[in-house]
Amino acid sequence: MIGFSLGATPRLRPLALLFLGTLVSGTPAFSQSTTAPATSRTYTIPNGSRYDAANMVLAADGTIWTASASTTENAVVSLSPDGKKATRWTFPVDAAPSYLLPEPDGTFWVAELGGFKLTRFNPSTNEIERYSDAARRATGIIRRADGKLWVPETNGVLTLFDPATGTFTYFKSDSLIHLSYPYKDPDGTLWMADFGTGKAGIVRVAADGSKAWKWELPDPFGSPTKVIRGFDGAIWVSVYDLASLVRLDPQTNELKTFIISETTLPYDLQNYKDRIVYSEQSLGSIGFFDPKGARPSETKTNTPTEITFETETLTVIPTKEKTTKLELDVSTAAPEPVSGVIGDSHIEYLAGSTYSWAIVVDEPRGRILFATIGGIRELLPPLASPGDVFFPSAASISGVGGVRWQTDLFVWNRGTADTSGATKSIDVTERVQPSGWIAGLIAQATVPVAAGAIRLQEDVVATDMGFPDLFGGLRLSPGANGSDLFAGARVYRKREDGGTFGFYRNGLRASQVFLVEEPGFLITPADVSSERTNAGMYMVQAAKGEMTIVDSEGTTRARHAFSWPEGYHVQFSSVFSQLGLPPLPNARIVFSLTSGSILPYGIAIDNSTNDPADLPFLKSGDRAFGLRVPGAFHRTGPLGDEARTDLQLFSAAGATTVSAYFRPALAAGDPGSGVEVGPVVIEVPEKAVVNVTDILRQFVGDTPAAGEIELSANQPIYAVSRVSAPDQDSGRYGFTLAGQVPESAIPSGSRAVFIAATDSGWDVFQSDLHLTNPSGDPIEVTVRATSYEGKPAGEKTIQIGPQETRILEAAFYSVSGFGAPVGRLDIFSSAGSPFHALLLRGDRKTGDTDAILPLLMTR
Repeated sequence: MIGFSLGATPRLRPLALLFLGTLVSGTPAFSQSTTAPATSRTYTIPNGSRYDAANMVLAADGTIWTASASTTENAVVSLSPDGKKATRWTFPVDAAPSYLLPEPDGTFWVAELGGFKLTRFNPSTNEIERYSDAARRATGIIRRADGKLWVPETNGVLTLFDPATGTFTYFKSDSLIHLSYPYKDPDGTLWMADFGTGKAGIVRVAADGSKAWKWELPDPFGSPTKVIRGFDGAIWVSVYDLASLVRLDPQTNELKTFIISETTLPYDLQNYKDRIVYSEQSLGSIGFFDPKGARPSETKTNTPTEITFETETLTVIPTKEKTTKLELDVSTAAPEPVSGVIGDSHIEYLAGSTYSWAIVVDEPRGRILFATIGGIRELLPPLASPGDVFFPSAASISGVGGVRWQTDLFVWNRGTADTSGATKSIDVTERVQPSGWIAGLIAQATVPVAAGAIRLQEDVVATDMGFPDLFGGLRLSPGANGSDLFAGARVYRKREDGGTFGFYRNGLRASQVFLVEEPGFLITPADVSSERTNAGMYMVQAAKGEMTIVDSEGTTRARHAFSWPEGYHVQFSSVFSQLGLPPLPNARIVFSLTSGSILPYGIAIDNSTNDPADLPFLKSGDRAFGLRVPGAFHRTGPLGDEARTDLQLFSAAGATTVSAYFRPALAAGDPGSGVEVGPVVIEVPEKAVVNVTDILRQFVGDTPAAGEIELSANQPIYAVSRVSAPDQDSGRYGFTLAGQVPESAIPSGSRAVFIAATDSGWDVFQSDLHLTNPSGDPIEVTVRATSYEGKPAGEKTIQIGPQETRILEAAFYSVSGFGAPVGRLDIFSSAGSPFHALLLRGDRKTGDTDAILPLLMTR
C-alpha cells in the first residue's frame, strides 16, 4: 500500500454537537434597512438648464437623444455613449421641442410645444422641416405601419399626419378634453390618457382610427400622464396629481389604483424586471413599483364608453430652416451615493434635482438614464466601501429541474485590539446585487459580529435578507474596523436526505480582484455532455473589456464585449448557449479588461447530481515552472472508494513538456515517510488545454492513494485538478482546485486561518486538514483550535518531514475534543518555516467535499 489510505468508513466516532445559539444559527439578530443604496452620476452639458422632454431615445450604439423646451435651451441634444461629448442643435425661438420619434434614416420627428408645429429634423444636415398644426400642442408621436403618424393633441384632438402629402387628419370628439402621451401595441392599437379635469380617463383607439373607447378613471379629477403596456399585459398609467399608478385590465375593465406616497408626482413610466420604474416631479426621484403583493387603495370596474369621431383634413406646405449646431465637452462628476426610501411596494431614489422627466432603461449597459434640471443623469448600482469583502455569486433560488440553491455565510471578526487593548464588535451590512439589476431590488441585512467570533448564517439571502428567490454578487460592508472582517460562503443544494452538494469560496477584498493586466481565464470541464457551465462577473469598479471563448486547441470561437458600471452583476447561464456555441470541452473562458476591476467566476454543474464545482480563475501569477496540486485522491478519501483525480494543463507559451510526480500523504503522527512516485510525462501543445483523466492511476494502478501531485515543466504552466466520484444514483460530485505556485506557501511570520472548520457528527460534516512541507528539512507545525465564540479550544503539534504531506482527520475535533458546526483553525510553523495548508470539508451523507484555501495573515 502506498501512502495514507482514507477509507470509505470514517474513523471519527459520533460527536456531541455544541449548541451555538443565535450567534450561529436559529433566530439571527439582524436588521433590515428602510433605506436602499444606489449611485447617481450627472452629465453636465455646458450652459444647459432643464431637460424637460417627454421622452428620451436610446440609440443602438448607446447614444442618448433628448430635448429641452426651456428658454435657455430650446434644443435637441445628443449625448455620446461614453458621456464625454454632447451635440446641441438650437431650434427657433418659438419651437420648444418636446417629444422625439426616430426614423430609420437617422432623422427625427419632433413635437413642438411652443409653435404648434410638427417638425422633421435631420441631424446630418442641421435642417428642420416644420409643418404648422392647426390643432393645439402635440404631446407625442407614434408611427403607424404605413408611415403615417398618430399625434395626440392637448386640445383633445387625435391627429393623423401623412408626411408624404403634408396632410393632417383631425379626429375630434366632445368626449375628449386633453390627450397625453401615446403608446402603440404591436397590432397598431393606440392608447393614451385624457387628463381633462372631471373627465380623466384612458383612451383606446383602433389601429385604423375607425373606433375608440374611453375608460373613466376611478377619480376623474386626477391627471393621468403616461400610458404603457405593462410587463403583466395590463395598461398602466401614471396619475400625476393623485400620487398614484392605475392598472387597467382591458379584458375585465377592472381598474386598480395604487397610491405610491402622498408627496410623489409620477410622470414617465417604463417596464423593468417585472416592475414599473417611474420618474416623479416632487423631489426629482426615480422610483420602482412592485405590483406583486401591492394592495390597491381602490378597485373599480368601469365599462368603457364608445367614442364617435368627426374628421376634417388640412394640407400644409412645410417651411425649411437651419438649426445651430454646437459640439460640447461634457463635465462628468464621479458617481455619488444616493439613498432610496423603501415603502410597502416601492423604492424611491432621490437621484434627480427637483424635477425628473423622461426615463430610458439601458439594460445592455446596466444603466437607467433620466432627464432632470442641470443635465442628464444615470441611476447606477451602489458603490463599494473601503474594507468591503466580495463574493462573485450567491444564491437562494430554484434552478434547473426545481433544484433549490442556497448560500451559507461564515463571517469572522478578527477583533484586533487597539492601543488600549480593547476589541470591538462589527456591524456588517450584507447585500446582494441581483444579477442583471441596476437598482430597485434590495436584498440586505445588517448583523452584529462580536470581536473574535464567527457567525454562521444559513441560507443568508432568504433568511436574513428576506429574498428566497434571488441570486447575484454578495458584498459585506463593515462600516468600521474593516481590516478585521473576514468571510467565506458556501453555495449548495440539498438532497432529500439532508445531504448537500456545493462549493466554498473565501471572500475577497478589492485589492485581490482581477485588474487591467494580461487576460485571465477559467477552464471548462472535460465532459461537457454531463455538465453545464455558467460564467459571470461582478463589477468591483466600472469595467470595460471582452469575454471570449477559446476552444481546447486555442481557436477563438466567440467574443462578447462588455461595459458595465460599478456594482453590476451579470451571469451567462449557460455561457455556451448564450454566446451561440455548443458546449466545448476543455475550453477557456477568457476575460480581458481595458479599464476597471472585476470578480470573474465560473460554475460547472453536474446534470444528474446538480453538484456545482467552482471553476478557479487563473491569472498570470497562477502559472509557474513548478506547481503543487494538493488534495489528490484515488479510490479513497472523503469522496469514497471510487474517487479519482483529473488534471487539466495549459501553457500560455509554446509547446510544453510537463513531468508529474506523486507524493503520497501520511496521517498526522504516523511513522515513516511517503515515497515519491513518478514521473509521468505529459506533452501540452501550444495554446492547448490537455486533460488527463484519473492521473493517479498512472502512478499507483488500482491501489488506493491520497496525497499531492507535483508538476515540473520546461515553461510556466497552469493546472486545475478535479477530484470527483460517482453518486449512488447517477452523475458525479467533487471539487476543483488550481495548481498552487511556490509563493502560495504560508511564509515566515504568518499563519494560515480557516474559519469554516466543521466537525459535526459522523454523518454530517467532517473537515480534514492537509499540511505540506515544501522544504528539504523537517518542520514542526502547530494547529490551534478556537470556538465560534473566540475562546481557545486546544492545540496540536504535527511533525512534517522533508517534502511530506500530513493529513489531520476531523481537524477541529482532533484538536479540541468536541464537535462544532463551525470553528476556527490557526496553523503556523514554530520555526517560521514555509508550509502549505488545505482544508477539505466533506459532507458525510453525499461524500461531496469543499476544497478550502487558507486566509493568510500575520501571526
